[in-house]
Amino acid sequence: MNKKQGNELSKTTVNHFLEVTSYEIIEQTLDKANTLKIAKEIAALPDLTSLTFENNTVVDEESVCVLFQNLRTYERLENLNIRQNKFTQRITDALCDGIKHKKELRVSLYFTFLDR
Repeated sequence: MNKKQGNELSKTTVNHFLEVTSYEIIEQTLDKANTLKIAKEIAALPDLTSLTFENNTVVDEESVCVLFQNLRTYERLENLNIRQNKFTQRITDALCDGIKHKKELRVSLYFTFLDR
């Protein structure tokens, strides 16, 4: 192998590791149908590394809870941004359940707690 081939291989390897798989849920009305659609889209991203959940309206609490609990299945998830949402205790507990065993996870949280 000549030196040029070695450099090309290094670039390819570095680019492979720099790929980021992210998903954004922003300003959505989260009824059951929409949340299931989002869950299917996220399920197609087994290497999900970043999730943003911002300024959403939760209509179906149960489906959002399932969505958050399933975060535990994404081993590579390392960045979670949750901003400007209104969560009940049940949703907060589901989120905690979904991320509590993550070893290296950067979390940015800003939400209003609804006491229902």
